[in-house]
Amino acid sequence: MHALLIAVGLGALAVVLLSLPSQESTALPRPAAPAASPPVGGDASWPNCRRALTAHAVPHPAFAIVGVNDGVPGTTSGCLAKTMAWARTATGGPASLGYYVMAADPWQPAERRWAKPIWPSSAVVAGRRIPIPAAFGTDCAGSHVSRACAYVFGWATARRDAAIPGVTDPARHRWWIDVETLRDFRTDPRFNEAIIEGMAAYFTAPPSAGGLGTSTGLYSNLYYWGSIVGDLRPGSPLDRLDEWYPIGPGTPADAARAAPELAPFTPNGRITIVQVIVDGMDADVAVR
Repeated sequence: MHALLIAVGLGALAVVLLSLPSQESTALPRPAAPAASPPVGGDASWPNCRRALTAHAVPHPAFAIVGVNDGVPGTTSGCLAKTMAWARTATGGPASLGYYVMAADPWQPAERRWAKPIWPSSAVVAGRRIPIPAAFGTDCAGSHVSRACAYVFGWATARRDAAIPGVTDPARHRWWIDVETLRDFRTDPRFNEAIIEGMAAYFTAPPSAGGLGTSTGLYSNLYYWGSIVGDLRPGSPLDRLDEWYPIGPGTPADAARAAPELAPFTPNGRITIVQVIVDGMDADVAVR
């Protein structure tokens, strides 16, 4: 910039500094562009069997997450075809599809009302011996309170979920593990953790190890997770997983505003989706 001093007499000597342009631009800075709104998606499963998905709160979601169970592990959603058809309307295309599955102790009374437990009697699933983390015991012999068997049950349950007819390209999409209802779990948090770890292990293990070879995440919140699992065992692979966090009734704008204030329910977890309920349906906001 170049400066020019001009003296002007108006009863007193005043000095005015004028700036003359040089090579540099004198244009005023443009106002910052408003932050882009986060993508709004939705999820749908067995509760949506009772209503037309054309009335979903997010009729053309940016991304879609489909629940494949009928509320409990080992079952199939009665309207899977309908929810998959809705998911195909997602504006993000095939890459925007995800799945979610239920985690639970199948021996709890609430669970046994709906499905007969398919419980392992050994550590062998589909002819392959499943390696059980030492924290859960050395082997499964069929005990209903065995943490080792709980781990194998989680693996086998996830394997059945991924093989449900109507599930499209299971190895190409993320699988979320739903951990939310206290009545569906044992009072032994390590037993509950074993089930969830077994499920996550199947989803993420490479096909050469008998797994699906894809990514996984956790659906829960601080209250549910703290009551069901609590502190993770040292070295748990559940730490650092992406988290999908429900906050109850609200709007997508509420979810976006709440996201920075939410605390992950695992020590190094990262909340990537916040869920709200809109008109009785689930809307989801991708926050990272």
